[in-house]
Amino acid sequence: MLKIMPCHVLLATMMNPRCIACILMIRLKDVERITSDDAKRLIFSIDLLRYCAELLEENRDLLTTELLTHLFKKVKSFSKIDDLYCEDKRRLNDLCRRVRESLSKYLEELSSDDKLKTAVKAAVVGNALDMVMVERAPDVEELLNEIKRAKLAIDDSAVLREVEDKKILYLLDNNGEALLDSVLAEELRRRGANVIGVVKEAPFQDDVYKNDEIISELEKSFTKIISSGSSGGSILLEEVKEDFRKELETADLLISKGIANFEYLEAVRDEIRKPMLYMFKVKCELLSKALGVPIGSYVVKLRK
Repeated sequence: MLKIMPCHVLLATMMNPRCIACILMIRLKDVERITSDDAKRLIFSIDLLRYCAELLEENRDLLTTELLTHLFKKVKSFSKIDDLYCEDKRRLNDLCRRVRESLSKYLEELSSDDKLKTAVKAAVVGNALDMVMVERAPDVEELLNEIKRAKLAIDDSAVLREVEDKKILYLLDNNGEALLDSVLAEELRRRGANVIGVVKEAPFQDDVYKNDEIISELEKSFTKIISSGSSGGSILLEEVKEDFRKELETADLLISKGIANFEYLEAVRDEIRKPMLYMFKVKCELLSKALGVPIGSYVVKLRK
């Protein structure tokens, strides 16, 4: 009998031409970050497009997260700038520090169950704060209101209610967002979980990496912060360090933030073999159709 793969698994494992176009648009904007010289921008853009075509010719099974990663590293090779999103990250962190402060006071007034629900919403709403995809970040009041009124189109967060003595690997995504993730990490630790935050080895877009200035803040909320050893869009298994693999082997649950992690982890689930709780905002039509929810929806989806 022919086995039909779920639509979201197909999305994660097959390269779609629209994904290629979207990734190229993101990377071409990165080219604009590194130089204002139009002649250089044209040269770099042609080089990037040629490299993209070579990658896809060599490997038709390349995953979207892998293509995203290869092309980002190619753009970085055009420049001596190590952290292309440094200023964006500072702005996002400044915003989310103020939001977290107000949110902490708000949580004090809530019941235990409502604290968890609100912390989950804060974490998933934080995924909208991706300066790779949006031009403007909200202000403090807008973000707080969005957290309070947010509805989850898919809500499997019940798995987080009973986490005593559970080891959770929390795959962090963007700066700013990670400070809102810290609210959820604190709530899970209050419930008895061992929550380990996982960051990248080197700068990748506006994601959190091991030398970012917010690491010391995150260490106060998580049991500890570790680097996966990967500097790509997810925990690319060919890049991760041995000590991270050991943490992964003994984890009870992975909390995975963002679309790049979702797309990659769905493709390697048979290798990891761990329950995964995906948390992200649906930002494109392909994801919307795959999951059966509108664009702009917030999703907390469990895959066992």
